[in-house]
Amino acid sequence: MNQTTTFFAKFALTISFFAVLASCGGGGGGSSSTSVVSGVATAGAPLTDASISVLSSNGKYFSTTTTTGSDGKFQITIDTSTYTPPYLLKITKSGGQSNGSYYTYVTSDSLTGLVVSPISNAALSLAIDGNLEEIFTGGSIPASMSASNINNAVDKIFAAMQNVFTGLGVTDKSLLIKNANYVANGSGQDAALDAISINSSSTTAGTVLLSSKLTGASVELATATTAQSIIPIQYSSGSVSLLNQINTSINDVNNCLKTAINNNTTSPNCLDPQFLDAGISSADFIGNLRSEIGIINTIGLSSVRYCNFEDQTVSFASLPSQLANKSGICNANFSVTATDGSGVLNTFYKFNINSNGSQISSVKAWGNQLPIELEINPKIWAKIRVDGFTTNIGKTSGYEFNIGTALQKTNGDPIVIPTSNLSAKVELQDVAGNNIDTFYMECQQGNSCKNTQLSICKNKSSTCSSGVDTVSDSVISVNSTLSRSIINALQQGFVYARITGYNKVLSDNTKSTNFTKLMPVIGIPIPQEVVDNLTFPALTSESSAAVAAWSGSDTLSITFTQGSSKIMLSDIGFGADPSAAVSNLSKAISQGVLTYSFSGLTSKNGSTIIPLTPNCMSTAQSTGAINWRSAYLSGTFSNIPFDMKFFGSCFSSDY
Repeated sequence: MNQTTTFFAKFALTISFFAVLASCGGGGGGSSSTSVVSGVATAGAPLTDASISVLSSNGKYFSTTTTTGSDGKFQITIDTSTYTPPYLLKITKSGGQSNGSYYTYVTSDSLTGLVVSPISNAALSLAIDGNLEEIFTGGSIPASMSASNINNAVDKIFAAMQNVFTGLGVTDKSLLIKNANYVANGSGQDAALDAISINSSSTTAGTVLLSSKLTGASVELATATTAQSIIPIQYSSGSVSLLNQINTSINDVNNCLKTAINNNTTSPNCLDPQFLDAGISSADFIGNLRSEIGIINTIGLSSVRYCNFEDQTVSFASLPSQLANKSGICNANFSVTATDGSGVLNTFYKFNINSNGSQISSVKAWGNQLPIELEINPKIWAKIRVDGFTTNIGKTSGYEFNIGTALQKTNGDPIVIPTSNLSAKVELQDVAGNNIDTFYMECQQGNSCKNTQLSICKNKSSTCSSGVDTVSDSVISVNSTLSRSIINALQQGFVYARITGYNKVLSDNTKSTNFTKLMPVIGIPIPQEVVDNLTFPALTSESSAAVAAWSGSDTLSITFTQGSSKIMLSDIGFGADPSAAVSNLSKAISQGVLTYSFSGLTSKNGSTIIPLTPNCMSTAQSTGAINWRSAYLSGTFSNIPFDMKFFGSCFSSDY
């Protein structure tokens, strides 16, 4: 597959239609009174078009068609005689940038100026020592979710982040969860979310991990932690200032790229001349992007994921004199809406510091500097086959390593060339370079690779042979023991993935190194044991049969069961072998709706489509007919993305 296609697969360009939530609860007569609840939702960038729902103290749920605005602000009116305060308010972002659920506690004395963010999530989790999604779906606000317990939790968060807040001029702790003047624009108090990442380090208790996005150094907070025992994450006022400048400059770069794409400018000054990302150079970037997504309508504010220096002997905790003339790389994502769809771009920027180490002298788009795609994120995969085969099924939770193969196309078919990446070694290391664990990846077809992405080898095999020992996903399973090792290592600094790509399969002793890349691992995945015990959604038997029997009809109806109430569903889709010339279709999932119909599936000038019958393998082999189709569900669990695929094929080795 050529690298233009591989690169732009990252955009996941789909038109998103957000769920409309029907009001539930209510009832009763008599007099009524109303109150306005308002605030802003942010996670390093504004949470836009996010749904709003409320659990009241009497166990009733209030939902509204109102969503958050482009600036993350929201305002809803609640009948307080029907839905009595206090409330647990939930903001849900379905898909896109910062997807997941964010909560805050609302009393009759604090209805406005609410700040709903990862910080409010952490404060509530610590206050109740529990899982917020479980509390919300359970329908009962616990007594431990009180103003005093939340204030105590805020004290701990402020203590851990006090160097950041001092640098931002924030001295009032209460502003972390209530601030009528809060603006979600990446500056001022909002810049704290670009300086610190906040992750749950337990899916059942309220333990959270606060980590510096500049050094990786972390602090783990539990309900039993005292504020006095907390050692603050190291930040200098100078580093906070530099991050503010970087964030502003990244947004300027993105707007520059928007202008260049819309005007078809070939060499904008915001693109580094040495730009390279998944094989695309600065000479081709603008033109290729314009042809893929069309004219850009809007670009959202960026959310920084991490920044570090190319010179590993310095960090943002270093003195200005030590940072003079140094350069580094930041990774950030931002939302895009264009004439051909919408999506989120995750990219890299190079920054340079001036001669006295006090100012950012330049920031430009830099790319991943590789001939292949490379991206790391926490991820959950659940895989079920509807064709009766039992290979490549089950649940996997850990880090998803999207490592490309850099194949080329000849006459439409992907072929292996000397610079192709057929395998890789992944070494997880702590900040001192000590090994935490090692995994291996390889193309599923071995030396005759046709995949655009590498797959994970079973049993961490270092001699994964010709693809027979691969699992057809790119998720490295993380059990509770490995998760704890990663959390422990993060409290000293970044955990890195050292990735070595090879031009041959692992068992080929003539293989040589194509590249070596060191990248911070961001976020904490859900341990494998937790996911193994989850009840995931499932297609009904009738829908499984319908997917298996699909042979090119224009319409298909799919019904599924919800599964665990802790899982937030966002999208349902249907796809088929590309040779069928049928575009993948996706629909946003609305609350309580379990049946969706797809139309426009008829093959147009594509290969013959055959149903999954006992003789479909021989038919597919002899006629070149389409041999796979799939339905899939997407969502989050504890704000970690998951995809579930119901797959059918004529071949047992396919997935």
